[in-house]
Order: sequence, then C-alpha cells, then structure tokens
Amino acid sequence: MDIGKIGHRSGIEIVDLGGLTDAVIGKSEGTLLDKRLDVSYVLDRRAPDLVMIRLARLPRVLPDGSPESLSTILPEHAMSLTERRVMQDPAFARLYRPIFLHLHAPGAASPALYARLMFARDGVALAPEAAARRGILYVGS
Repeated sequence: MDIGKIGHRSGIEIVDLGGLTDAVIGKSEGTLLDKRLDVSYVLDRRAPDLVMIRLARLPRVLPDGSPESLSTILPEHAMSLTERRVMQDPAFARLYRPIFLHLHAPGAASPALYARLMFARDGVALAPEAAARRGILYVGS
C-alpha cells in the first residue's frame, strides 16, 4: 500500500525495502519484512531522497500533547527487521534526518495503528508546504 499510494501521488521512483521494486534487494536473503539487504547499496547506490519507516508503536506524547522529538524514535520502533537494519546503520544517521510523522490512529475504519516516519536525505529541499509541516504529528489519512 505504501509504495503504491506514495508513488502514485508523488510520481517519484520508489525503492521498496522488501524488494518489490528492486531486483538486487529482491534477491537478498530473507523474507519480505526480514531482508538481509546490503544497506550501503540502498543508501549509496540507490540514494533515495526520502526514506519511509513504518512504526510498530507510537512515539511517546508529551504532557502538552505534542510528540516526543522525532530524533528520539529508535530503530526498535520500526515495524520490520529490514527497517530496523536501515535505521541502525551508522550511515543512515549521518545522511538522513527525520522530517515528519504521519499517524492514522486505530478507529472503526482501521483497527490497527498505521504510523510512518519520513526521513529526508541531507541537502534535499522540501516543497514549502511540506517544509511548513516539518516535525508535526499529523493524525488523519
């Protein structure tokens, strides 16, 4: 769903960490959510402008209702082992910065948590409307 929705709406090339859009990643050992991929291939050769990490649990909410700093979200928050491997790679921390969190909270229409944390590669300029929402916890679809 993520690669289809984002690719369709943005028109950008998608690098799926499960290997759906990349033969090198697809041939990596492991299952769709547990690829033992070469992270340097993803970060250096493919060098995506944006990286989306799906979260398995919510970040902590501060007393004022705002989310904790996006920079405090840990690899353990990632939904899959593949996403954790990417977040744990030292090059990822050097090259990418968290820019926003999108959250669709559980409800009648969607019983499961659906949260995504977006990271931008250093030097990538965001469109003004995206830059204006940086770091904001967004609840909705």
